[in-house]
Amino acid sequence: PHLPHLEDFIPHESVAEVKSELAQLKEEHERLLTRVNAFMNWNSDPYLAMSRNAQCKKQSKLTEYGCQYKSGCPGLYDHPICMDIFPPKEHECIIYDFGIRENPEFGQVLASDPFNCKVFAFDPSPVSTNFMKSDRNPLKNNPNYKFFPY
Repeated sequence: PHLPHLEDFIPHESVAEVKSELAQLKEEHERLLTRVNAFMNWNSDPYLAMSRNAQCKKQSKLTEYGCQYKSGCPGLYDHPICMDIFPPKEHECIIYDFGIRENPEFGQVLASDPFNCKVFAFDPSPVSTNFMKSDRNPLKNNPNYKFFPY
């Protein structure tokens, strides 16, 4: 028996348009399914639906700006940033850094040359508050770095 094909019901020139629309619908369905799964926590990344994919020509984890610690960088510079338009030239550079523990390297690099951003760091943990009060804190005298224990 002959099974009917799309071409049997739609003029041949319209088949390509219909197939294109079907492909677009499939792509939109996948995107919406991913969003629902992310919000319903059925996905490994609950924030996946809120993430944005930016086109960035020059991305950096700031490792090229060095580390002040002889033993290496315990924070591993795990915050990649897009350097295409960073630091901003038309307005003040402000960074919010949360959960720093004893690893302020990310904020330290951004609060220093060549960036000189104003960094506002937040961490209520005893580990962080004790570290920021200690002599091991390399940022005590950096006017661009402000720590808040809440």
